[in-house]
Amino acid sequence: MASHRHLSTNELALADDLDARLGAVDADRTPPLWLITHDPSCGDSLPAEPKTEAERTTLETVWSELQESLVRAAPQGDLVVATGAGHLIPLERPDLVAAIIKDAIASTDCR
Repeated sequence: MASHRHLSTNELALADDLDARLGAVDADRTPPLWLITHDPSCGDSLPAEPKTEAERTTLETVWSELQESLVRAAPQGDLVVATGAGHLIPLERPDLVAAIIKDAIASTDCR
């Protein structure tokens, strides 16, 4: 239980209730992860500008492997390629971002 010495009586009751509710949450339950990545065919899609084509290929490979490992680490993960989008996915593919957010809300109990 957290320390609540600076709270009023009503605030203490609310804080204790919140502590109890949080303690009841399944600690093993991890929220799903949707990772949206750039389209590799887009020229401005990497976080750094490579100087050669070999450097571009290496950077793209490392970037992709890191994202795939992040998704694999999540119990429920999905890697989505934003076709036609480079680095600015929310601006270039707002439809995709909105659809994934809707899916996230629909698949969780946080409504």
